[in-house]
Amino acid sequence: MTIQMRPLDWEEFIKTTKPFMYFERLRPFGILSCGVTGRFEPHRFEELERFCRLNQQFHIISTLDTHDANYAVPDALAYRLAIGDTDPLICYLSPLKFKLC
Repeated sequence: MTIQMRPLDWEEFIKTTKPFMYFERLRPFGILSCGVTGRFEPHRFEELERFCRLNQQFHIISTLDTHDANYAVPDALAYRLAIGDTDPLICYLSPLKFKLC
């Protein structure tokens, strides 16, 4: 059985998954990213998982070597919190990343 991923361009990925792109938008929820772009460093993975369990409207987007995945992946390069579509088949494949997601 082959899993068919749904690669989206950046604009469609953002529109569909609705990640928090700016740290100020996370402040009301009591969690702050490591920079102004809303990204979280890998060592915060467990904290983000706990946050999402307590705030089920949120999910984790993981930045990997080849793509951004719309689900939580331990040991990813970085993370974002999102409130949009949680379909794990959705991904963003950067033009700089050559492998298919």
